[in-house]
Amino acid sequence: MRISQRQQLDTVLKYLHKNQASVDKLRTQIGTQRRILRPDDEPQGTQQAINLRSSLNAVQCSLRNLDVSEGWMDATASSIGDLTSLLTKARLEGQRGASETLSYEIRQTITAEIDEYFQQAVNVGNSQHLGRQIFAGYRVDQQPFVADLVTHTVTYQGDAGQIQHELEPGVRTTVNVVGSNPVFDATFDALRSLHDALVAGDTAAIRNSIDLIDDGIDLCLQEQSNMGARLKAASTIRTRMENFEVDLKGLLSNVEDIDLPEAVLNLNTYEQSYEAMLNAAARVMPQTLFDYLR
Repeated sequence: MRISQRQQLDTVLKYLHKNQASVDKLRTQIGTQRRILRPDDEPQGTQQAINLRSSLNAVQCSLRNLDVSEGWMDATASSIGDLTSLLTKARLEGQRGASETLSYEIRQTITAEIDEYFQQAVNVGNSQHLGRQIFAGYRVDQQPFVADLVTHTVTYQGDAGQIQHELEPGVRTTVNVVGSNPVFDATFDALRSLHDALVAGDTAAIRNSIDLIDDGIDLCLQEQSNMGARLKAASTIRTRMENFEVDLKGLLSNVEDIDLPEAVLNLNTYEQSYEAMLNAAARVMPQTLFDYLR
């Protein structure tokens, strides 16, 4: 059967349209650097990408939770470190004040220093992180410690709530220290005892107060150690999560992203093919009377 010129032209035009569609798709893929532009491009790859993105979102959510948890624990550990520093300075002042030969004026100066340390310790107890009280338990919107700076007594207004965060699925840890923790009672009692002993000029009581300060320092260091262990555990989880995030991004890239050099090569091939088909189409186009006369 003889193939008409019209059939030849239709065939050429069909392949021209098909080739142009391939060129357009490759150009879009190169521009977006994505191999899968629509779900029907590759249904299996699309499903793999959806699953990988779901896992990646879960990992990134865990990392954001870790940011919050580590921030809270860092703030807590730092504040307890401030208490340790205050007690250490109070101890040095107490040793000075225990001297039998110390003048009344110098002892008064030391007493004023201890009074200042007491106020600073109360302020540390009322520390905040991101606008929330660190040591108030669940009552994060309420100032936990109220002090009477005349009698040097402190009232705790928080509760015993242990704030727990999930560091990763199935792993939870306590990120706070409540104000009823012995750390605070020991700190306030030691500073109050030293202040009263200095006011009385009782060197034996001053030495006893130094022993109380040592106990307070030990408690602070122990609590810092506990929080440090929790932070280390969180850091280990973070490292594992970050590595998992990198792996998932790599897998997702393998599914979704194009091989750029290969895509550019294919585009050049299609463009050359398109030019060849245009030339072929020109040869089978119906001749006009002008073409014959020329």
